[in-house]
Amino acid sequence: MPWILAGISRHSQIVWSVAFGSDGQVLASCSEDGTIRIWNTETGDCLRVLRSNRPYEGMNIMGATGLTAAPG
Repeated sequence: MPWILAGISRHSQIVWSVAFGSDGQVLASCSEDGTIRIWNTETGDCLRVLRSNRPYEGMNIMGATGLTAAPG
């Protein structure tokens, strides 16, 4: 599976873990970019990208009080 390193580099940040499916047909990779990618182990194709729901991403919230700065 020489494609693994090249394929997993499609994550935009550090890959924290990988795991094979029980049948060896798929591989899952989890990254700091907030995604889990499911790969076909034979072809190296990315079958699916999973991302958690982020309801507030991209919102411009003004005038909020009592908030602290995000760590940074």
